[in-house]
Formats: sequence, structure tokens, C-alpha cells
Amino acid sequence: MRATLVIPDDVYARAKQAARARGVSLSQLVTDALAGLKPGQPAPRSGRYVTIGPRGGHGPEVTAVQGMPLPPAPKRGSTYRLAEPTDNGAGRDVPDTTASPTPVMPVVFMGIPKVDVADRDALERAMAE
Repeated sequence: MRATLVIPDDVYARAKQAARARGVSLSQLVTDALAGLKPGQPAPRSGRYVTIGPRGGHGPEVTAVQGMPLPPAPKRGSTYRLAEPTDNGAGRDVPDTTASPTPVMPVVFMGIPKVDVADRDALERAMAE
């Protein structure tokens, strides 16, 4: 079916740019946006997704990470829509995994242990004191 939509030029330009970036037509971009995301499809953004049932009702929400597949839906024919994108304060949806790992702090003992923890009798006596 063909239809004519009247939308502002800036919105049209952004939609065309988004379609080009995803490698799909503008028609496919609009169809995907209105039809929802199918279970197993990669999440386009990190955030909370609401389940839309086959008859349009809202179901449970799920949390998805950008690029990871959406979980199976509770009912056949259900889809997902982004309810609330993740706001992690850094402007990125996926954490940077190429950064160096967190440094490991050395373990410091405060004195010599009073008992050998492998000696159960000594441990029980120390606990009784």
C-alpha cells in the first residue's frame, strides 16, 4: 500500500540518514519502527523494552543491551518496543571493553594470625575465648 506522509524536512533528513546507516530503505525503517522488534533481533539501544502482545496489549518489560538479542517473548506473535533508553551518563550505550582492566589491590594482612584455621580444635578454642 502506498501512502503520503507530511513530515518536517529535518525529521525526513534524519530518517533518511538513519535508514542509510542501517542499510535499509526508508519504508523498511518506518515499518520496523511501527511493527516493533521481534524476539531474537539485536537490540538497537540499551534500555528497557516493553512487550507488545499480538493484540496490542502491553506485557512485561525486559532489559536489553545494545547489540545483544532480545529474549523470547512470553506469547507467540509478541514484539518489543523501546520504553526507556539507558542513560549511563557517558553518552555510550555499550561499555568500552577495550580499556585496561581494573587494577588489583594487593592484600595486606594486619599482623600474624593467632590460630591456624586448618586446625579445627584450635579454631574452636580461639572462638570460645
